[in-house]
Amino acid sequence: MCISSRPVYQAGTLSGNPLAMFLGKKNLETLRDHKDIYSELDRKGKMLQEGIQNNLKKLGLDYTVNRAGSLVCLFFTSGPVQNFDDATKSDIDKFNAYFKEMLDRGILIAPSQYEAMFLSYAHTDEDIEYTIKCNYEALKASHNL
Repeated sequence: MCISSRPVYQAGTLSGNPLAMFLGKKNLETLRDHKDIYSELDRKGKMLQEGIQNNLKKLGLDYTVNRAGSLVCLFFTSGPVQNFDDATKSDIDKFNAYFKEMLDRGILIAPSQYEAMFLSYAHTDEDIEYTIKCNYEALKASHNL
């Protein structure tokens, strides 16, 4: 049934769900009222980015790490990754081996080379340090170093 004068297409997993709408509103209010969350997320993102870059340097791997705030992505290619064409130069087989190694260590990252890792405010420095440790081990194992 359509309430407006014209048909409206409505779709989505949680679209219109009252609980999802309520919690989404509360989340936005929390972000509005606690602006320090953004700087903390940025700090955590930088910590993860620098840890991964240090691991790459130690292992002699020339890969790219992109970051936007708390979103971090390790691309299995050298040089800047600024668009999809750049990203498609990534070594998918190496990424797949790395993904499995991370999973074996209890770190669940997105199963696609083209997706970022999303840090949350709930991640602790210890969580990030453990992820960096696992990143080193997984890179080493997936590259037979």
